[in-house]
Amino acid sequence: MSIATATCFWIQSGGMQGGSRNQLEITSEFAEFFDAASRAAGYVTLFNDLGANKDATFAARSKEDYEHYVDKGRLSLITERQGGEKYPGRVIHFEKREEGGRYTYILEVADAGSVECQQWRARSVHVGATKGPHGREYGYY
Repeated sequence: MSIATATCFWIQSGGMQGGSRNQLEITSEFAEFFDAASRAAGYVTLFNDLGANKDATFAARSKEDYEHYVDKGRLSLITERQGGEKYPGRVIHFEKREEGGRYTYILEVADAGSVECQQWRARSVHVGATKGPHGREYGYY
């Protein structure tokens, strides 16, 4: 199983980006989890267990942003003001669902070390860590 064929993907959030701390930086490898039509459109449709939903912008970042090649993008999650949760320092989980030929994504957030996180990790067919000095653990199943 690859991340593209996985039904669920989770990642430690780190500090998050943006003024609302709702922008998750992900590599192009992780972006493959989201369906091609959503990536091409530049957004994914998110729902959370609090009843909020959002067409979340996915913006690829290019060499023009940094004057060198950067292989990552930002996914803007549901802000607290929009009915989302606090993300920094937590674990973010996405579940991919297809309905009528269109994909939507269920967003869950849990504290690191929680029962939910332990279950996500145990179900994962792949667990790894991002590169860099502050590597973030991730997995998919």
